Amino acid sequence: MIKKELIVMLVIFILVDLGCSKSSTGPSVSSPVSPFTSYDFASILPEIGEYGEDGLHIYIDLPANSEALIDSVEYWGIKYKANGYGGNYTKESTEIDSTHLSIVLDDNLIEDLEYSISAFISIDGLKLYSASDTITVKETYPSSPWGLGLSSQGSVDKIYGMEINGEAYIISCFGYFYKIENHKWVSKNPFTLNGTTGISHATFSIGEYGYVKSSGRSVLRRYDPVTDSWEAITATSFYTDEHLGAQLNGMGYIFDRNDCYKYNPELNIVTEFSNYDGHELINTFQTDTAIYAINSLFEILKFNEMDGTWEYLTTYPGNHSEWIVSFIHNDKAYIGLSSRYHYPGHENFNDMYELDLNTLEFRELSPFPYVINNSWTIINVSLNDYCYMVYQKSSYSYSSYVWKFEPDEIIYSDSVK
Repeated sequence: MIKKELIVMLVIFILVDLGCSKSSTGPSVSSPVSPFTSYDFASILPEIGEYGEDGLHIYIDLPANSEALIDSVEYWGIKYKANGYGGNYTKESTEIDSTHLSIVLDDNLIEDLEYSISAFISIDGLKLYSASDTITVKETYPSSPWGLGLSSQGSVDKIYGMEINGEAYIISCFGYFYKIENHKWVSKNPFTLNGTTGISHATFSIGEYGYVKSSGRSVLRRYDPVTDSWEAITATSFYTDEHLGAQLNGMGYIFDRNDCYKYNPELNIVTEFSNYDGHELINTFQTDTAIYAINSLFEILKFNEMDGTWEYLTTYPGNHSEWIVSFIHNDKAYIGLSSRYHYPGHENFNDMYELDLNTLEFRELSPFPYVINNSWTIINVSLNDYCYMVYQKSSYSYSSYVWKFEPDEIIYSDSVK
């Protein structure tokens, strides 16, 4: 009896299984696909394509059911912004002939900067945006010798650059001290100073040591990068407000508004070397054999180490403001990015020029590729193969952004199409 029941149950199971198999292979009725609408566009992400000679290729792939939406689009485009750096940029296109949309971004892109990027479509004059994505750009467009070399550093106030043993260092007016290393600000032993925001520093290096003379202080201090330590090595007789520094043939030089002081490391003394009645010096740069300066009239001067006088060479042809940046590489000086923060108002220029120190001829470079507005200060550090420019925003945090300048990759303005 039990066997009969088992056999009946087995037969029923087989019949049910066969019935289910037939129904699963029979004709099916598909659900209707809803058309792709402008609301669905909000979930689309731009697709990052190749980095070509013409720019960064961006794609938008829409589903097959978006034909009705495409027919109503007037134009579309890409909106992008360098995170932490200001303005928004857009690139638009009216080419909308398929569900695969493509566009090329060829401007305002800086290598190693992080960007927010999204797409948009315009329907009846109304812009509708896609989802936003974050990318780190791998190439600069248009081509430029500039690239973002380092992360930002906040709350250091006014800063000054110095080179020691081919390495870049930055000192703030408060005495905070950093080394630029592996694309980061590396904190070093702070400069001993009980000053305020008005402090300025003259910096130079001799041999393996760096030297700093601060305004409002009489002591010259020496920094040892091996032990990361500061030492007060000798007293001076001056407390001037503004300083510039340089070194030549084993001697250190400190320049203020109208005087030059000379440091002899063998005797460990600082003496007044010369006076000059010219206009205030605002920038110095140097080769291995000469020291140069730029005064407030933007005249380029050459220092005479025999008597401490300055020889006029030429005048900077670019935009003039209050301060200026200079780099040196081989026998070429790169000068520009003139700026002003205080009265009569904020001002920033992005033009730069190459000065051949042998022929004294200027040639204009392609401009700095990012618009700088309302800078608190801009400083420079020249190394053997490249240079750094540090730009500080005028804000509560005084965030600093370090840009790397590579002279071997410069582009002249007359070669920019």
